[in-house]
Amino acid sequence: MDWKRFMEGTKSYPLYIDIWDHSPPKPALIGEQSINFVDLGKPCPPDELPNFVEHEISSGKIFTDDCMLLALLHEFYPSNPGNETLHELQEDTYYKPFKVMYFDFPGHDEESWKEVFVDQYSKGLPRKYHDSAKTYVHPFIYEDTTHSDREERYEFVLQYWLFYLTNDGGNNHEGDWEHINVIISPLDKINRRLTAGEIQSILEGNGLQGAEQGEQLVIQRSEFYFHHYVMILDYTRPNVYLPKKEWEDEVNGLTIEKFGEQKLWERIREMAYWDDEEKIINTHPVGHIGADNKGFDQVLSMPGGKNRDSHGTYPFAGLYKGIGPAGASEQITTYVDHRKYYADSGYRSRIDRKKHGRGGLVRLDKPERIEIVPDWERVVDLAQENSEVRRNWSWLILPIRWGYPASVSPFAGVVAHAETGNLSPVGPAFNDGWNRVRDGQGYSLYEPHRFSWLFPLEWQDSFQNSLGFLNLTIPTLINLPPFDLAWRLIAAPFRSALANPSPTFYTTDNIPYRSVGLTGGVAIQKMPDEFINLLLTSDEAFAEVLFRIIEADPDFGTVQTKETVIIDDAISAYFELDLFLGKRFVTYNAIRHSRSLVGADYFLTNRSDPFQFRSDLNLWEYTGSIRYNLATGGFQPYIKGGWGLSWYRLENLSADGVPLENAETAWIRKPSFFPFKNLLPNTWNYGAGLELLLIRSHAAIPRGIDVGLRAEWTGYYHSLGLDLEATFLDFTTRKIDLNVTRNEFKFVLSLSF
Repeated sequence: MDWKRFMEGTKSYPLYIDIWDHSPPKPALIGEQSINFVDLGKPCPPDELPNFVEHEISSGKIFTDDCMLLALLHEFYPSNPGNETLHELQEDTYYKPFKVMYFDFPGHDEESWKEVFVDQYSKGLPRKYHDSAKTYVHPFIYEDTTHSDREERYEFVLQYWLFYLTNDGGNNHEGDWEHINVIISPLDKINRRLTAGEIQSILEGNGLQGAEQGEQLVIQRSEFYFHHYVMILDYTRPNVYLPKKEWEDEVNGLTIEKFGEQKLWERIREMAYWDDEEKIINTHPVGHIGADNKGFDQVLSMPGGKNRDSHGTYPFAGLYKGIGPAGASEQITTYVDHRKYYADSGYRSRIDRKKHGRGGLVRLDKPERIEIVPDWERVVDLAQENSEVRRNWSWLILPIRWGYPASVSPFAGVVAHAETGNLSPVGPAFNDGWNRVRDGQGYSLYEPHRFSWLFPLEWQDSFQNSLGFLNLTIPTLINLPPFDLAWRLIAAPFRSALANPSPTFYTTDNIPYRSVGLTGGVAIQKMPDEFINLLLTSDEAFAEVLFRIIEADPDFGTVQTKETVIIDDAISAYFELDLFLGKRFVTYNAIRHSRSLVGADYFLTNRSDPFQFRSDLNLWEYTGSIRYNLATGGFQPYIKGGWGLSWYRLENLSADGVPLENAETAWIRKPSFFPFKNLLPNTWNYGAGLELLLIRSHAAIPRGIDVGLRAEWTGYYHSLGLDLEATFLDFTTRKIDLNVTRNEFKFVLSLSF
């Protein structure tokens, strides 16, 4: 917005000056002043100026607004400030009075900001603010002083500053100044810096409309700043202005150093033209604002949408990882196709209709929406002499805060006497990015790896900003097995068709090296004796076994009989799908099938050899688990826990070597919709393991496949599934245990990428 529009049609637009003293145990507000910018038309009398200035510095009382402003300019004059504190920065200024200057805009917190700047019916910007769009453009010449001996050491930069009245992102604060840099150059000189003469030629207007192709001014590089990061789009490497075939040859000759880097080059080339035929060069960069915060603070919020108006300027739609407070991510969910916008009047009309709401496009390429901002050095002395200059440009000279100095914010006060994102910012000239390019003081370089939207890479990636604490429901469940399998893989084609999926961007320091994996190997289970009791699930089979025992020994049941249960270990193949959520969490979706011998020997009174009961345990099992890595390097110890479905029965039943007529028992908990409880978990698992990563690589398939060896112990606990409380009738005197505990050892090979 144009901040000056709040001075229009009003009798008072004050600049507040609070004077604080931190010498007492509790900081004290010792003075308050205000300067009404609407009344600055009356200049300070020149002959009384020295007295006014001296009086202001000593007592803080001046009653003429212009004189008060002039006194402030003298007090904070950059090269020779009248304020002694500014002279003595080497001393501890904590115990000295200091001034806080600020403009106070409407509202004071998230709710009151919405009341002012969100229309309750349209949910967009109220109509009275629709003509307030503005960009403050600061042109400057950047000199590479590390190569001051070179003639070609200059860049011509247009620094676009954007002012927002509020910021409701991961941190809340009034006022927000954000910017992007656009470095421009003649088309035939974009692969190098410029000479002083070439800069002068640009300043004289050469390269604008009607220029020869080689002289045409184009974007050499654009720099998008968001919070304390900058993402640089280089149009020259590869050179987007080459013919398509030559550009493709240059792309093929470059070394790929980041995941998805080639796709980024393609997007930059797409941004460089207005049309699909690539005949019209686009000189209007497009920035995306209004990102949704995606952090753990969301689960502390009420549903309804919160922290969704962050004003960092992003080059693309997507999820930007680790750039918000406490490592939160921010997501741009809407995308405007600029080529379609310029070519299709119908599409342009649809976008323009919602330009003051989410998903709209606000054009700033109009003269009435552009204000040129000079260097403060160009106006600082003029402001001492001219009241009109003071009115128009003192905001560029004074360290004014743009909004009430402090707002209620989730992280406010976490660190005493420190900026935690809740303070209103000072103006552009006091920003670390003023007259600077690329990264440096105050801004770190954001060099992203680009990942597909298909796999959320962390838990909070699935959060929906409007759900608040309800993110603990469905958005959390879709990260848990088996829902993650259904949502991420099975439903992926449908999600892609219904939405415009955007990528995820990760910096090199935080990049996860695995997103999905396949695991296979061998599992060895120690099967407990309780599975012999499955014989009781078939009355016919049980009766037939009992009849044959009594037939072999009529005294069975009246004389105590020795029983030996025989159950072999279950050795089976093991297959698993791994889905990774960052470097710590992994979800498993595993399926296993095993067959093992289950039987018993009964030593009867009238024969020396035992009576043998034999069967095969047919066990199927789905297991969903969550793993937590205790270390994230090449050697990863971990713990795990989860749930699953187990279904099983006895097959190939025989008694004393003779197959039974009823040779199998009923299935226990075989999955089915009727009854529905058969789809609910009936088995719990817990365990620990070690994984040795033999190969790790941040690259595309096939070079990016990681190889690991894993050894793991898992314990399973579940009910046997029998509704019995009695003893084993007369068949045995052993008490029936309705709960089963199994131990499993796995040795597997994992392939992931």
